[in-house]
Amino acid sequence: MAAPWFGINNEKNALPYPVTIFGSNIYNSKIPREARLRSLRIGASGTIETTNFFFSIYEGRLAKVMRISEHDVERFAHDLDKLVGKPSLINETQAHDLATQWLAAVDVDVAVLEKQKWTVNQLHYLPSGATNAVTLPLYYVDFGWKHLHFGTNMPNLKDMDEPSVRVEILGTTKELQDMWINDLTFSRRPLLIITNALDLVRAHDPPAKQLKNPVTSVQTNSALR
Repeated sequence: MAAPWFGINNEKNALPYPVTIFGSNIYNSKIPREARLRSLRIGASGTIETTNFFFSIYEGRLAKVMRISEHDVERFAHDLDKLVGKPSLINETQAHDLATQWLAAVDVDVAVLEKQKWTVNQLHYLPSGATNAVTLPLYYVDFGWKHLHFGTNMPNLKDMDEPSVRVEILGTTKELQDMWINDLTFSRRPLLIITNALDLVRAHDPPAKQLKNPVTSVQTNSALR
């Protein structure tokens, strides 16, 4: 697991206050600080990488699943050319059906999500040295839209819209490639809560240990001169 951390869980209707037993009084200094801190709901954040998949967790909820083949840069530089001219085993309707099945498998509320506007698009790609773009058997199933407002604190970033949920499917194998759950309110999966976050923050780091490589002999077939 890389970059493990945690964040305070909020609910959409409770902002700008975190969800606690104290409500908007969470900032009231008359309430003991220890009690207010321990009332916060702390969710794990970080990434987990297995042999075949990369998982991203944000504030205790699964936010991304990505099939690992190559790094994204290498994947788009190499793998897309291999898909040119390859037939798809599915159509747009089947891509949508597969997307909802995978979303249900990770406890996304598909019934509510389906009430959002959804679209299915295939990737249009310009192969190296070509003048005309081709359609690849890569499907993007998008549900709903989420508006991102960065405000004056990030003046270099412009407001943008992104799908609330996106599923990428490879049509040649019917396999899931990527899943982005940008709006975590659609997730019904139980939160991955860290119940002793405050104690972990206060705990001292263990003594640093330096790993030593075992001494190995170097063999050579060359004669010493």
